Amino acid sequence: MGAMNAASHTRVALDAGWIDLRLRRGVIRGDEIRLTSREASLLAYLVERAGATVPTDELLIEVWEYAPGLVSRAVHNTVRRLRDKIEDEPQTPAHLHTEHGVGFRWESAVPRVLPGADGASGASVAVVAVGAAPGPA
Repeated sequence: MGAMNAASHTRVALDAGWIDLRLRRGVIRGDEIRLTSREASLLAYLVERAGATVPTDELLIEVWEYAPGLVSRAVHNTVRRLRDKIEDEPQTPAHLHTEHGVGFRWESAVPRVLPGADGASGASVAVVAVGAAPGPA
């Protein structure tokens, strides 16, 4: 899967918590969640392109490594599962948006401080680059 690489962001802040993409887990509304490798790869790909609508075909090629022109509901199904896990209201998402007939867009959370494992402050950004802040213990 091409979405996760050394330059990828690892920790994503959400209104209701955070997700570590490298570890494929996070805390949302006080509950621990786990992402599949495909969910984490899709989320990483979209977060790296925050604000831009990414065509479904591009996601199938770059994240799923499918052949160009292949028709599949894989992206839509994965987006639905992700929304159920990370959005307060999956039917009216704050972060993971659908551009009907085109693709999907990630909108970052309001920047805030992400605490490190020891409770110390991390960087005051919505997405923290790999190695910039310690993950949970």
